[in-house]
Amino acid sequence: MDDSKLGFTANEAGISNNYPPITILVVLVLLVLLCLLLGSGLLALLGLWYDLGWEEALEQLRQGADASLRQYVRSGIALTHLMSFVVPAMGLAIFLYRKNWYKFLQLQWTNTPRLLSNIVIGGIWLFTALPLVQWLYQINAALPLPEWMRQAEASSSTLISNLLVSQSTTELLLNVLVIAVLPALGEEMIFRGLLQRRLQAWTRNHHTAIWIAAALFSAFHFQFEGFLSRMALGALLGYLLFFSGTLWVPIIVHFLNNGLQIIALHFSERSFSEMDISQMPPPSIPLIVISAIFVAGIGYFLYQFNRPDTDPSNVTE
Repeated sequence: MDDSKLGFTANEAGISNNYPPITILVVLVLLVLLCLLLGSGLLALLGLWYDLGWEEALEQLRQGADASLRQYVRSGIALTHLMSFVVPAMGLAIFLYRKNWYKFLQLQWTNTPRLLSNIVIGGIWLFTALPLVQWLYQINAALPLPEWMRQAEASSSTLISNLLVSQSTTELLLNVLVIAVLPALGEEMIFRGLLQRRLQAWTRNHHTAIWIAAALFSAFHFQFEGFLSRMALGALLGYLLFFSGTLWVPIIVHFLNNGLQIIALHFSERSFSEMDISQMPPPSIPLIVISAIFVAGIGYFLYQFNRPDTDPSNVTE
C-alpha cells in the first residue's frame, strides 16, 4: 500500500514540519507527566471539596455507592482524563504550531460527505470486527496470568459496573460524557493524533506505527485479560485515521463504540458485568472466519475509497 496517497502530511496541512519526531515524543511524555502532577493536586482539592480521599472513594464505590459518590468519582475521572490526554495533546500542539494546532492533530473537517461516509463505514467495520475481538479476548483470558492481574481485572470491572449505574437521565448523560466523549477525544488525540503519526514519521512504516500505538493504547487501560482485544480495536481506529486523513473519524467511531454501550446498559435490566465481553460465549469458528473476511474486505474498501483519484471533489470546507 502506498501511504503517500492517503492522509495528510504536515506540509499538506499547511504547517511546518521542523520538529524531529523523537523530539515531539520526548516533549509529549514530559508534558503528560507534568499535567499528571498538576492533576493529582486538583484531585486532592476535589477530595477536600467532597471531604473524602480519592482512594477511599474508589474503595467505597467498589462496595456500591449512592448518586453523590458516583458524581464525585465521575468528576475525578473527568479531571484525570483532561489532565492526562486532552490538555497535554492540545498544549503541545498549540505550543509548537500556534494557530495551526488543529491541523497538526489532523482535526481539520474536510469534505463533509466523504468524512461522514468514512464514519459510517468505520462504524460498520468495527461492528463486523466484534467476533474477532471477542475471540482475541478469549485467547487472552486463557493465558496463565498472575493472580494479582486477575484480581485487578475483577476489581476494575466491579468499579466500572457500580460507576455506570444511572438512575436518571442526568446520570446517563454524565456517564456518556465521562466514559464516551472525553476518552474518545483525549485518547485519540494522544494515541492516534500524536503518538501514531510521530511513530510513522520516525519508523517510516504506517503498519508499525499503528500497531505500536495500539499496543500502548491497550496497555494504558491496565486491563490485562483484554489486552489483545483492545489492541485490535486500537489498530482499527489507527487505520481509520490513516485511511481518512482526519482524526474526527476515529474520534467519532470511538465515541459511538463507548456511548452506545452505555446507553444500551441504561435501558437494559442487566448489569455491566452481565453485558461484559467476559460473560459472552466464545464465537464459533465460522463466525470468526466471516468476521475476518468482512474486516479484510471493508478495510480494502476504505483504502480504495480514500485514494485521491477516487475523490470526485477536492472542495475543503
